[in-house]
Amino acid sequence: MRVLLVYPTPSRSGGAAMIPKLGLGYLATALRGAGHVVALLDREQVGVTEEVAQRLLSDPWDLVGFQVFNNGLRSFRQDLALLKRLRPGTWTLAGGPLASGLPDWLLTRHPNLDFVLRGEAEDSLVALVRTLERGGDLASVPGLVFRDGEGIRQGPPARSPDLDRLGLPAWDLMPPSAYPMAPVGGLARGFPVAPIVTSRGCAFACPYCAARVIHGRGMRFRSPAGVLAEMEELVRKWGAREIQVLDDCFGHDRDQAMDLMKAYAEAPWRVPLSFPNGMRLDQVDEDLMRRMEAAGVHTITFGIDFGSDRMLKRMNRRMTVADIRHNLAMIRRTTGIRLTGNFILGHFQDTVEGMEETIRLARELPLDRAHFSAYVPIPGTPDWNRLGGLEALGTLGLEDMDFYSFGLPHPEIPREVLVGLKRKAYLGFYLNPRRILRLLLDVRRPENWVHLWKKARWYV
Repeated sequence: MRVLLVYPTPSRSGGAAMIPKLGLGYLATALRGAGHVVALLDREQVGVTEEVAQRLLSDPWDLVGFQVFNNGLRSFRQDLALLKRLRPGTWTLAGGPLASGLPDWLLTRHPNLDFVLRGEAEDSLVALVRTLERGGDLASVPGLVFRDGEGIRQGPPARSPDLDRLGLPAWDLMPPSAYPMAPVGGLARGFPVAPIVTSRGCAFACPYCAARVIHGRGMRFRSPAGVLAEMEELVRKWGAREIQVLDDCFGHDRDQAMDLMKAYAEAPWRVPLSFPNGMRLDQVDEDLMRRMEAAGVHTITFGIDFGSDRMLKRMNRRMTVADIRHNLAMIRRTTGIRLTGNFILGHFQDTVEGMEETIRLARELPLDRAHFSAYVPIPGTPDWNRLGGLEALGTLGLEDMDFYSFGLPHPEIPREVLVGLKRKAYLGFYLNPRRILRLLLDVRRPENWVHLWKKARWYV
């Protein structure tokens, strides 16, 4: 079977990271392993114009699968309509975070969409293609949601695959050099940048996080040898000059983290490492931090999120403000690693006073950089359900929900107040001589400045 995998254009792509899509790369590897022909359409790759995209969509594919996020819905709908107009017999499929959280809604609202796959889909997608080829029972496909007459049916729950069995993502379809200088977190020491994951899932239960919606409970880890082999291939074969580790909870398996960092430090081909996705401060200690620095880690982002003990407790963060201060001070004392903090403003249970505490804490912590994101309720999470799901959006669309603007109305605080607080947070944090100097020193390429300027415009 001929399969095209598509990443729709985000509505605010100018300020977001533009990197290889690991999820699609793993799916391509799984399909190739089963003997299928696979291509990838990622509009964020350099040189992929609208003309190129439409030409690729118009080719005779048997199945076209879309990775769907809130902010990619408009592009997804346009591509879906174009595809069904040009090739009405092509099967269409949606996966990704939105598919895992709102599968029935996607099918109901998009009549041109044939299937939805929930959760991790490497095994499920191969099973679906096999079932379509043989005319088998769709209800037997794990994780599949599909129409059956006037109703919607679901297959059994998707199985979580062993990560070492998956092989490596199809890097030939998404070489790091095909992407702009727009890495996660905005900065890197070397380009091109390649992302990698050493685990899936998260052991914790923050009520606004999509990790459990997609991966289920618990975590699974790749072997250090398997991770190291992929890193070497990225450097030697694909020319990566920095690797970004995008785990949701790196360090939870301390032995895996320590062994991987030790082996990487000894690799003769090693390049700079960064961890921009948000490690947890309660998962680190002095030995791990020293080993990470010895391995060439130059930047770590920590998910701090809130600056009051009240909100940290409500969000199951399992840390206090005192813990945050203590652990960051330890890292600053122990290493020279650049430190970034991620914070959330506008949560429906937060107050203006609580957000002021978050802004003040960010300024006081020994951080080099900070990101202040607008709160977004992810479909399928406890927060989403507590808010009432789609009913909470009112006249808004899911595509209006992003981390830049406060699309979801706060129950008590006007949007203009939230926007002002976010602007105050950024200006108060970055109008600091030491932070400005470090930021200037960390930007290595003019093209990276262009991306940072776009990013600043969206956030501030």
